[in-house]
Amino acid sequence: MLHDGLYEQIINNSLEKELDSTEKLSTTAPIDSAEAAKVLAKYVAEVVEKGLDNIVDNGGDINSQVALANRIISTIICETRQRLFVLKHLLRKARYLLAQSTSRRCLPSSRRKLYPVTVLICWCPSLNGADCA
Repeated sequence: MLHDGLYEQIINNSLEKELDSTEKLSTTAPIDSAEAAKVLAKYVAEVVEKGLDNIVDNGGDINSQVALANRIISTIICETRQRLFVLKHLLRKARYLLAQSTSRRCLPSSRRKLYPVTVLICWCPSLNGADCA
């Protein structure tokens, strides 16, 4: 049940059904075309995340999740006819790039906790907090 308030929410099938079944007043508007890509991408990301979680909940593994993600990316390639998106396909190993540096001293080892890099400083635990510029 929706509570009274302001919403900026995409109307999906579930929300449409709820709006149709209430006597409360509501105001809707089309999605602004200038913001459509961002708004829709955020919504699709939420749906994809839930779908990927569901794969694991039903006994799937990371490989199944990667396969689904690649099918989604393939659909985008087909629909947009942009071959550049092929480079966005995930590898089967599903790995993160944690760090890259010209100095080995600044790269985290598997034994050391990785700290986030900020714009202000590249903090290296191996240098006892010294700037590694």
